[in-house]
Amino acid sequence: MTSILRAKSVFSYIGNPKPTVFNCEFSGYPPPDVRIIKDGQVLASSQESLSYSVKVDSLDDFGEYVCMAENEVKVSSKSYTFEIISSGAVCV
Repeated sequence: MTSILRAKSVFSYIGNPKPTVFNCEFSGYPPPDVRIIKDGQVLASSQESLSYSVKVDSLDDFGEYVCMAENEVKVSSKSYTFEIISSGAVCV
């Protein structure tokens, strides 16, 4: 069984001194393996929960980040669309 939630928009700007943090929390039995994926590459992995911070240095930091949890029973994911805004204003 697969569960996918609609992407949540997250906004920042290049040179933002405050990193943006993506929190991925899942639960289940057996405990799921959790991964954060961007552009097909696994950026981080753990069990049940995971936080990943992005310090925005370039346009390559923007895009879709996917939090995925998987165990023998189910695969679940949630997506964050990381978008650029004008410098000086931040919404998270």
